[in-house]
Amino acid sequence: MIPEPLTFERLRAEIVGADTLIPTPFGEKPMVYCDYTASGRCLSFVERYLQQVQRHYANTHTEDDMTGRTMTRLLRQAEAAIKDAVNAGPDGRIVACGTGSSGAIEKLQQIVGTALPPATRRVLLNALRLAFPPDRIEEIEGAIVQRAPVVFVGPFEHHSNEVTWRQGFAIVVEVRLCQDGGVDLQHLEELLQDPRYQGRLRIGSFSAASNVTGMRTPVHEIARLLHRYEAIACFDYAASAPYVEIDMNPAPRPGEEGDPSLDAIFISPHKFLGGPGSSGV
Repeated sequence: MIPEPLTFERLRAEIVGADTLIPTPFGEKPMVYCDYTASGRCLSFVERYLQQVQRHYANTHTEDDMTGRTMTRLLRQAEAAIKDAVNAGPDGRIVACGTGSSGAIEKLQQIVGTALPPATRRVLLNALRLAFPPDRIEEIEGAIVQRAPVVFVGPFEHHSNEVTWRQGFAIVVEVRLCQDGGVDLQHLEELLQDPRYQGRLRIGSFSAASNVTGMRTPVHEIARLLHRYEAIACFDYAASAPYVEIDMNPAPRPGEEGDPSLDAIFISPHKFLGGPGSSGV
């Protein structure tokens, strides 16, 4: 049986709630959903498929019975499909966490060692106050600032890609806007060359596109620049993943130098059509 082509018309027909009427001062009117930047909508055929999968639901790490083996196989297939979709390469790894990019960013912060929960920060500060006089504490804090990881962020980041870095064990440096409203690459290079930020872990964490204006970031150009100065290149695709091609390992182009690969990306699958209920990646 040949599957039905996935056309725009079919997608519209499969959106759960597409035919919903809502009360207005002018009587009942069709609901028009205009907040896809915040979250996508459910698709009927995805929900039907999930109901079929739930018949064999089990823990994925249990492989001594049919249900566990089935779920493990489906998980591996999903991981392979996602890796292929973003060209993550054979060494790419997928970490499912939280409910969107926010959880994915926090997971990366845990991996690189900058995550510092507010309660932990308070405990550390209280311990310092009990152990040292105020002038000694200032000296320790100054030494930490001089050695802490540095995170370069863009001028139009979502809070989850800026505030969480500031709350952690890191120095956050914002790259300014250029005249066209994008990331100023010259300023980024100046910051990467700045002696104050040498000799420590450096991370670039930029939105692939603004969730307010739609301004897109030249991710591969920024990645080349970051790698030239031995910094990690990370990009938040929360707003743009449903609409743009993602290529973590693009083929080299004639005349272009440097490594354009993306070290880490953050995705909010719930913003896709059919995505509500999914985890962050």
